[in-house]
Amino acid sequence: MYGRRPEARMNRVRTGRFTETHCASDADLCAAEDALRQHAPELHLKLQLLLLRADGAEEASALRRCVLARRDTVGCSAFAVSGRHTVDGIPLFGRNWDFRPGAGQNARICRTVPARGLAHLGFTNHPIGRYGGVNEAGLTIATAIVPARRRGSGLRFPLITRRILERCSTADEAAEFLRAVPHASAVNYLIMDGREAICLIEAEPGRVHTAESREFAAMSNHFASEPEEEARPRLPKSRRRVGTLYHWFRRRAGRLDPAAARGILSDQTDGICARGNPEVEHATVTLWSWVARPGTQTVWTAEGSPHRTPYRTVQVPRTTAGRTGAAGGPS
Repeated sequence: MYGRRPEARMNRVRTGRFTETHCASDADLCAAEDALRQHAPELHLKLQLLLLRADGAEEASALRRCVLARRDTVGCSAFAVSGRHTVDGIPLFGRNWDFRPGAGQNARICRTVPARGLAHLGFTNHPIGRYGGVNEAGLTIATAIVPARRRGSGLRFPLITRRILERCSTADEAAEFLRAVPHASAVNYLIMDGREAICLIEAEPGRVHTAESREFAAMSNHFASEPEEEARPRLPKSRRRVGTLYHWFRRRAGRLDPAAARGILSDQTDGICARGNPEVEHATVTLWSWVARPGTQTVWTAEGSPHRTPYRTVQVPRTTAGRTGAAGGPS
């Protein structure tokens, strides 16, 4: 959704909203900020500007923790399809974002044209980071947290994702950056570029594993390289979602089109579109869905559960279009 500038919006949220999931030590915060300064100095500058706008020292401290160390638990699904398997030869990329029901109130689309770097369309509820998006070079990225694995001192995935969107044109460049940066937690990164290279990258502290494909890839909230018998209690649902996506691709009737991509993301039968469970605390629901055609400027987005919310078309910005943000301001 296009709304107020994200910095202004986040400054209006009270401190308690920022601190509920922050468990990082001061040492971890300092290490994360050092990593941000080293690997994404332009985002470190944005953090400093954000803190200057905070309403007092208490809110500034909470904002710093929110940007550098907020820990989220989400369930997401994403897939990438080569143009070899689409009706018009243009690849498809789809992603559902699942989270706690109340988290959607700060979610937004950001149209970002940086002073230096690649313009992009990003999806987020993080003050300056991105959970995924598409840049003007055609690089498309989605993320999914892998729970119950080790954590470390490093960068959180929304900051890493924004840095990739603003600086990387190819999947190889994104993979190189992911291998170079320290990671704070375990995250899947599904990346596709305008040349149809597909990478599924498993990143966690001390380990980065890359799997490449030229046809199809899907991810959710487990590492595909992890033996199934080692899966944590929550992960069978994640494996089922990935299995559903592979089954949809392999059993397709003919070539796929954007309507088919939107259809599978809207399907509640096997959990691709999560409906939630009111009897389960912190049960996730699908809060947002988007479908892109890497190499084009067109993205379809449903700002709510795609099972009941119609998709609308938005465009990836270009550097020649001028600086814009979530509401016409820089983001």
